[in-house]
Amino acid sequence: MRRYITADCAGCVLVRLAHLYEAPGGVGWDKDLSQEAKVDLKRLFPHRGIVSVREVLLSGVPPKGAARGAPRGGGGAGAVGTVLTLGPMEIRAVQVLLK
Repeated sequence: MRRYITADCAGCVLVRLAHLYEAPGGVGWDKDLSQEAKVDLKRLFPHRGIVSVREVLLSGVPPKGAARGAPRGGGGAGAVGTVLTLGPMEIRAVQVLLK
């Protein structure tokens, strides 16, 4: 798993997480490493409290529907918990507001 952390605003960070292994049965799959991975954001920032976590597009901007307050559809971006689950070859980006 690879993570990239970049500054976004005062107290905010953009965190991108990537699962590096193929799904089981794929060309580069591994029996153990191709399983779902869980990342607890509280462990990434142990000395800072997390105020909120919001899933964003990989570019770091909220999707158009979320910016207008429209309900998100089927798995789009929006508020999420502090534990993220990534499936094989999945990339997710979240904006974390820290205390």
